[in-house]
Amino acid sequence: NIKLYSEQDFVVKFWSYIFEEAFSNSGLCLHWGDTIPKRAKKYEKIEMKIDLRILFCANTKRSDLSVGEFAQKSIPSKLYNDKLKQVTITKYNLNDLLLSGIPPSAVSVPIVQIMGFGCHLFVLKKVEDFYVLETIDAISFPTTYDSIRKNGI
Repeated sequence: NIKLYSEQDFVVKFWSYIFEEAFSNSGLCLHWGDTIPKRAKKYEKIEMKIDLRILFCANTKRSDLSVGEFAQKSIPSKLYNDKLKQVTITKYNLNDLLLSGIPPSAVSVPIVQIMGFGCHLFVLKKVEDFYVLETIDAISFPTTYDSIRKNGI
């Protein structure tokens, strides 16, 4: 029964398969579970555990590019706390990319926030001296026959 799913049920039974397929031939690695990105350990005084880290992997070198957070359902406090954590860590990743010489206009770092069967995609970029979080899209997978019939997949 989907109503009884925990956050991990959604990750293991649904989202992990979609992400692993989407990134299977990308040269990027998915790092699942509550882990703390290297830059968050360096700059933050509190632990900022992330559910999903998307890493660039070359030989033995790995560097964080993007993050994802999961929740069982959409609760405003969880949504905003997760988003704050994601933006903070992504800002460190973005700054690292910019320090490597990539022009700001060429960099938009994605952030994915998932609540149940809903998914929100954002990008963080630097425009002049400001960091801008832009909403790219929000999708919700239909979970009933009626919602499939009305909206499709």
